[in-house]
Amino acid sequence: MYIKDYIKNFSNFLGQPNNLFIKYISANFFGIQDEIKKSNFLIIGGAGSIGSSVVKILFGFKAKKIHVIDINENSLVELVRSIRSTDGYLTEDFKTFCFDYGDLIFKNFIEKNGPYDYVMNLAAVKHVRSERDIFSLQNMIKVNFINVIHSLNILRDKNLKKYFAISTDKATAPVNFMGASKRMMEIALLDERWNFDISTARFANVAFSNGSLLEGFVKRIENHEPLSAPSDIKRYFITEEQAGALCILSTLAGANREIYIPARTLNLQGHTFISIAESILRFNGYEPVHVENEDKARSDFAEYKASNRWPIHSFITDTFGEKNIEVFYEDDNQVKVSKFNEIDVLINQPESTIFSLDEIINELTHTNSSDKINIYRIIKKVLPEFVYDDIKNSLENKM
Repeated sequence: MYIKDYIKNFSNFLGQPNNLFIKYISANFFGIQDEIKKSNFLIIGGAGSIGSSVVKILFGFKAKKIHVIDINENSLVELVRSIRSTDGYLTEDFKTFCFDYGDLIFKNFIEKNGPYDYVMNLAAVKHVRSERDIFSLQNMIKVNFINVIHSLNILRDKNLKKYFAISTDKATAPVNFMGASKRMMEIALLDERWNFDISTARFANVAFSNGSLLEGFVKRIENHEPLSAPSDIKRYFITEEQAGALCILSTLAGANREIYIPARTLNLQGHTFISIAESILRFNGYEPVHVENEDKARSDFAEYKASNRWPIHSFITDTFGEKNIEVFYEDDNQVKVSKFNEIDVLINQPESTIFSLDEIINELTHTNSSDKINIYRIIKKVLPEFVYDDIKNSLENKM
C-alpha cells in the first residue's frame, strides 16, 4: 500500500474535495498560471513534504526557473528522480542544492544564482518532540525564526517580488516553542525594513507528511508493530497537495503581509488521532483493539494479529505543548474573506513592540544557557502572553 492510496481514501474519509485550493491554480484565477510560467522561484526547504508538493505544482504549471535548497540530500535526490520521471519534463532551469540557508553560503548562492522573483521558505522544525533538550530547541529557534530574518536581510535590494514563509496553526496562542518561534516570525515579517512584499499561511496538520503521526501509523503497520495514539486530541487535516497549493496562492495572490488561513465557511471537521488510526486499520482489513498499556500492545501483538486484529494503545494526553484542538486564529483576531472562497485572511496589523528585532536575534544566537528558561525569558520579550509548562511528560516517552 502506497502513501498516495492512503491520502486518496483519507480525503474521502474527511469529506473534503481533493481539489481544495489547487482548483484556483488550475483555473488560472487572477493569471496565477501565467505568473508561474514567467517567474523564477527559489524554494527553501523544498525537499520536505510541503516543499516537494510546491515544487511539483510549479513544475506542473511550467515555471520558468525552479531552484531548491534543502539540508536533506537523500530527499533532494528523491525529489529530482521524481521530477525527472514525470511526463512533460520541460522546465529549463531546475536545480537542487544541499546546504543550510540564512548564512554566508546562502548569501554567496544568491549572488551567483539570482535574481529570483519569488522566494518560498518552507523550512521548519515542526515537532514538539524537538523541544526536549536545549540543543534541539536552539536549532528549532534558528530554523524557524533566526534564519528567516537572516535570509530576509540577504535578499534585500535583490528586486524580489514576494517572500513567503510558512507558518502554522500552532502560532495561534502558542503553548509550545514551535508555535512561539513561528509567531515571532510572523511578527518580524511585519517589520518595515523589508523592501519587498511578504506573505505567509497558517493551515491544518498535513495528512501523512514526513514524520507525522499518520505516517507513523502506516510505518507501524508496514513493520507489523502496534499503534499508539491519544484519544482526546483533535486536529484539522489537509493533504500535501492542498498545503502546497495554499502556499502558492498566498505567494502569488496574497496581498502584502497577509496571513492566509482555511476559510471559516469550509467548516473543517476536527478528527481524533485514535479515530483516524481505526479507519486506517479497517482500510487495511484489520479490526482495531484498544489495549490499556504499551507493554500489552507489544507483548500480545502476534496473538492479536493472528486473529486479524490490531492493538492500539490509546491514552489521555499528558505531554507538554499540546492543545486539545488547534485553531487558526483567536477570537479577538480580525478575519476577512480573501479573493478565494476557500481562504480567509487573518488581518495581522503591525504591533507596537518594546523589543528590538536585532537585539532579540543577538540574544537568541549567542545565549550559552543550558536551560530552557533563558530561551523562554527571551521569547517572552516578544510574546508576553506565551506561557510554557514542561512539567508534563515528553512525547519522546510515547511509543
